[in-house]
Amino acid sequence: IQSSLREELLSWASDPGLTMDERKRMVRQLLAQWHPDKNRHMSNIATYIFQWIQEEVNRIVASLQGASEDSTRKEAEYQQR
Repeated sequence: IQSSLREELLSWASDPGLTMDERKRMVRQLLAQWHPDKNRHMSNIATYIFQWIQEEVNRIVASLQGASEDSTRKEAEYQQR
């Protein structure tokens, strides 16, 4: 489950055709799908997956921000030359 969810999240993050609002909506829908209150029959698994999705989204956002900061820094260094 995790690998397929990770692939889905990464594809959304790297899709240039999606706006940030669309990406956020898709993540909210995915979180709603796995919310423990909506999956009482498997609440332990749903809780684990729900929390994992939140952590994975935070990790992807942090890595994208880091890549963006590196790109900005490199561009500034290039312009100084």
